[in-house]
Amino acid sequence: MITDAGHDKFLEKMKTDKAKEMSQLRKQNVEPVIGNYKQDLGFREYLTRGINTVKNEFNLVCTTVNLKKIYLFSAKVRV
Repeated sequence: MITDAGHDKFLEKMKTDKAKEMSQLRKQNVEPVIGNYKQDLGFREYLTRGINTVKNEFNLVCTTVNLKKIYLFSAKVRV
């Protein structure tokens, strides 16, 4: 296994209680949502460059997901 100083520093940092707590929060809140966008929607890479255009593109993905939720909810209400 190849290691370097940066990797060793990262591993030491991850042993702290604060790092473990932050890792648990990421697993609960952010990772499942992003994983859903990547796996189920096929959104694996951005088509634009630059932070502002990437933010806009991600906002479009989020808007699409929210519109889909609204549509599915409204379809259930009508039945």
